[in-house]
Amino acid sequence: MAKYKVLTRSYIGGKIREAGEVIEYGGNPGSNLEPMDAAAEKKRAEYQKLVGQRISASDPRFIATMIEKQGQ
Repeated sequence: MAKYKVLTRSYIGGKIREAGEVIEYGGNPGSNLEPMDAAAEKKRAEYQKLVGQRISASDPRFIATMIEKQGQ
């Protein structure tokens, strides 16, 4: 399993984790986790690629699409 350093106090895997803790985590790493090994780096890169393909709800393209759908 991938190892990460917790950057900010976070709720991860059903537990409160404190900044500075090193944890093993199999889920998708957020910006609150710093990769500590190759497995974590790989998981972060895969997740960032996936997330980068999505449009954020605050993105103007998303808002415009939702407005268009309201008019249909």
